[in-house]
Order: sequence, then structure tokens, then C-alpha cells
Amino acid sequence: MLVSAAKAVAEGKRPRFNFKPGVFLKFIANGLWLRLQGKWFRFGYACVSFGNPVSLRDYMAKNNVDFRTLVDDERFKAVGELGEELMVHVGNVLPALPVPLVASVILHAHPQKLTGFELKGAVFDVMKTLEADGRYVHIPRSDREYAVDVGLRMLTLRHLVTEEDGQYGVAEPERDVLQYYANSIIHLLPPA
Repeated sequence: MLVSAAKAVAEGKRPRFNFKPGVFLKFIANGLWLRLQGKWFRFGYACVSFGNPVSLRDYMAKNNVDFRTLVDDERFKAVGELGEELMVHVGNVLPALPVPLVASVILHAHPQKLTGFELKGAVFDVMKTLEADGRYVHIPRSDREYAVDVGLRMLTLRHLVTEEDGQYGVAEPERDVLQYYANSIIHLLPPA
């Protein structure tokens, strides 16, 4: 749903969110079936980070702006600039989770496919780079290998990554969704 909304916004359209009971019931039934077979896994990890508070009063003083006195066009521009600054602050505390880490590495290697060993090595390198930059990398169970396995499992279960003969690559029809996950940490990574 988020990916289709992002596509709509990118195309200049208004995103539409529709509840489809059939899709919902299929999702529940599939989850129950997987649970009965012992093949159900959690959906991944969520992580919350708190950064330093941003004072609107200080921002207004620093930028010599008073939103109350601006005409509409100037206010919209000033609010946009404030939004960009807030996004920088949010980006600075955003954690790197297993799924986006694996998605980023697989997309970076595309069209080449990676063995499990190559994939883990590349993700470990990204983790080290981020940690050296002072970024928070969420490593479940304090086990880097497990983190990569979790990220890869989630992406293969969702059919976003293909596995053939022990090599992993992008599932082309789902490339946009894979890119969506990778984009959550793209600002943390050095330029390719």
C-alpha cells in the first residue's frame, strides 16, 4: 500500500487507500496456514530512535522568519524549508535495520547475483561503515549473521529477492518495493 502511494505521489497523483476485505482475509488465512505448518515468521524488526529536540523558536530566530507574518506563498516556502531541516534531523537518528541493509546490498550488486557468503560480507562492510560514521545499526540478538539472515529471509518470503543455485538477486517485477526498503537508509550510505 505504501509503495503504491509513493508511486502515485511521484506521478503527481493523490494516493488512494482502499480497504479490500478479500485481500485482508487472504492475508489472515495465509498467516494461519503458515503458522500451522511451522513456517510463519515475524515480519521483521522495528526500531525507535529519539534525537535531540528541535526548537521552532530557535529555528525561527536563526533563520529570521516569523510564520505568522508571512503571506501564503512565502509561508509555504518557509514551511518547506523547515520540513527539509526536520528531515535532516530525522535522517540523522534513523536506525539501519536488517531488511533495508540487505535490500541495499542486493540492489547495489544488481544485475550481478551474490552468494550468501558474498552477501553477508557486503552487508557486514556496510554495517562497519555506518557504525564508523556513528550511525545506529540494529543487530538483533547481537548477531550480525542472524541480522543478515533475517533481512534475507524477509525479502525472499515476500518474493522481492530471488534465490537460484545459492545466489541471490533482484526479483525484477518487485524492484520498486525492494528500492522502497533500501531508500529508508540511502541517505546514510556513502555514494555508490
